[in-house]
Amino acid sequence: MQGERRGPQPSLDPRNLKMLDAPMTNGTVNLGQTGNLYHELRDSLQGVKQFLDGNLHALRPGMQTLFAALPQSRHLLDNLIYLLNGFKLNLQQLDVGQIPSIPEISSFAIQLETFLQSAQDLLPEEPTVYRDVQRTARVLTSLDSLEEVKGELMFLVDSIVGQLYELKG
Repeated sequence: MQGERRGPQPSLDPRNLKMLDAPMTNGTVNLGQTGNLYHELRDSLQGVKQFLDGNLHALRPGMQTLFAALPQSRHLLDNLIYLLNGFKLNLQQLDVGQIPSIPEISSFAIQLETFLQSAQDLLPEEPTVYRDVQRTARVLTSLDSLEEVKGELMFLVDSIVGQLYELKG
């Protein structure tokens, strides 16, 4: 059956991590074009924080006016805060130091990404399964670098969440 999972579930399920979807082009998952997941996340969060640092005072009156005119727009910030806090919780729960053979796991995941890219046109037409395997492989590929940026990621999330609460007023 299409979309049905086969075999054992991976212990590091990307649907629980909710870190990042693979980039899509014309409905096709692009692999191997994104680099290190955790460094990308750090860079992205740094960009959001820097933007908010420089524009918070200008954003606040506009957002307050928007909230008054369109009350459901307040959910944007509430949902973003929820997602960021969930992301931070997932990071806290992921203790790479307790996982043996991280370099081998990362190498295996790189091989999986390469295979998926090479065999993409020959694989069964099951985009959900394909995306799940790709997302898990992407998380595992970069796992060996998580510890070096984990604290910085959590700091950035805390800073951004604080700024979002300021925007909410």
